[in-house]
Amino acid sequence: MPESPGPDLLAAQLVPYVPRWLAARLPLAPGTRRAGSAVVLYADLAGFTPLSAALAAAPDGAERLGRELTDVFTRLIAAIHAEHGDVVKFAGDSLTAIFPTTTRALAAGAAMQASHRATITTPAGPFQIGLRVGVGAGRITWQIIGNPGREHYWVISGIGLRRAIAAEAAAAPGSVRGGAGVMRAASMRPPARAPARPPAPALRPYLPEVLVARLEAGMGGFLGEYRRVAVAFVAL
Repeated sequence: MPESPGPDLLAAQLVPYVPRWLAARLPLAPGTRRAGSAVVLYADLAGFTPLSAALAAAPDGAERLGRELTDVFTRLIAAIHAEHGDVVKFAGDSLTAIFPTTTRALAAGAAMQASHRATITTPAGPFQIGLRVGVGAGRITWQIIGNPGREHYWVISGIGLRRAIAAEAAAAPGSVRGGAGVMRAASMRPPARAPARPPAPALRPYLPEVLVARLEAGMGGFLGEYRRVAVAFVAL
């Protein structure tokens, strides 16, 4: 039977799932708000829907899709970290990151495009996966919402994020587009170095309970499951 990790090891396993900006400030209670200037990068992948449909018929289609997504996002995240960026949110096949300066964000966007694998070969044939990147600067607000002591969520909003999303929407696949606003030193910036690791109880409310339970049980190698589900997406 797998051995359960101690509290220090559990915290080390949980902290990669939250943004460094947030980890440096935990614990935070629901209702907490922090606002300031920020440089935001928003990236979106196009083409995964037909790829998913093609792989759905394969016996190992879900697993293969999972491997392809992992490879694509690993490359993108590495480019972001190399320019001192911090990934703050994933939403489907898009991601949002913050940077200390506009120059860093644009350099990360160029590196993301350079490392991106635009063609994925499958038994059903090759599929083109486009990457669009937008960068914007302006004020953003971090909010902590949820139930005290239980499920917490971090949310960012504001003109900086809206400018990055608008720039991405106007970008051509394979390009990086800078939106309105240029910032030399954002106040809402990632830590210059990895922050001190918060204890596991401060991280736990931000993560799915099934993930924490498996890590606590020493089952870190069995985090992925593939099931047939019905999905509903609500946009506010």
